[in-house]
Amino acid sequence: MKRYIYLLRHGNPGHPDDPRRCLGSTDVSLSDYGRRQMEKSKNYIRSFPWTRVYSSPMKRCIQTAECLGIKREELVIKENLREMAAGIWENLTFTEIKEKYFDLYEARGKQLGTFAVEGAESFKEAGERFAACIDEIRRETDEHILVIAHAGVIRGYLCALTGNEYDNVMDFPLPYGGITILKEEDGVLYLEETGIRTADLLDDKEIRRIYKKCRTPENVIAHMEKVAEMTVKLVDRVMDSEGFCEDDRLMLYKAALLHDIRRTEKNHAEKSAAFLRKEGFKEVADIVKMHHSDQMNMDSGLELHEILFYADKLVQDDRIVSIEERFSKSFEKCRGIPEAEKKHRRLYEKSLMIQKKIDDRCGK
Repeated sequence: MKRYIYLLRHGNPGHPDDPRRCLGSTDVSLSDYGRRQMEKSKNYIRSFPWTRVYSSPMKRCIQTAECLGIKREELVIKENLREMAAGIWENLTFTEIKEKYFDLYEARGKQLGTFAVEGAESFKEAGERFAACIDEIRRETDEHILVIAHAGVIRGYLCALTGNEYDNVMDFPLPYGGITILKEEDGVLYLEETGIRTADLLDDKEIRRIYKKCRTPENVIAHMEKVAEMTVKLVDRVMDSEGFCEDDRLMLYKAALLHDIRRTEKNHAEKSAAFLRKEGFKEVADIVKMHHSDQMNMDSGLELHEILFYADKLVQDDRIVSIEERFSKSFEKCRGIPEAEKKHRRLYEKSLMIQKKIDDRCGK
């Protein structure tokens, strides 16, 4: 037998610009921001084939279900799905915790997965509690299951499930509204995806928040906006021949608006993608990660990440230029460095390859 179990972290109980709090047993409601967040995610989350829904008894989880159009009577409430208790740190900001409990904060940092302050659970303890509840749920039904719960207990559980060290519990990205996919096959659970979210959440305000969080310079933002304009023109040219849909077009546009958010750092493509993956935007991150790669495949169909690559090479700062102009100027940066010159040639050759793919599909 094969089925899926979807672990959904509830929506945001605050505002993304609020200071981070150690929120456990405090039974807070979703914020207006969190409600809008989950309403935008409704179609995406309901696209997964779950037929039975379990939830933590805490308000923020039950309200998340309501935003998804799940009626209260459709929920099966399980006490052991609640968030891990934070003890004496409950509902304090992490700045307050560092000021009031500095020694304990330092000790926790060295044993993140197993340390617990007075009145709290460790990630390990909470994960074991959550695991026992998931096993109980699995025995109750053979349906595909949606479980609405919390980041702490899910992270602790995923460590146990995958054999990850508990002290590396934060390796699992679990943004608000992120869905984690488990596949059960012949009675064994496998982790497929962690904390993914719909790109529908990437509206103008959210993209601006990302710019602010990444401290992306204004000149880089202007470059990305011009590249985004170019990607739309390019994808419109090949949409019919490649079978791209409107969702592909929009996904590529958002990837273009975010592809250089870490431009000021070394290996910026990988770091930009890593940030977006941590935020749950896996599909966008996958496109961004490839936008500066020199890997080529002439025999494949035209990929979305290739369109972004090519559009990026047609924009110098915030000006449209030819491929020859762009590469003649950028060559000066690597002149005399053999490895850099080799990579530069590869990127130029890849640009010409993508240009040929596009021209071939447009009958030129």
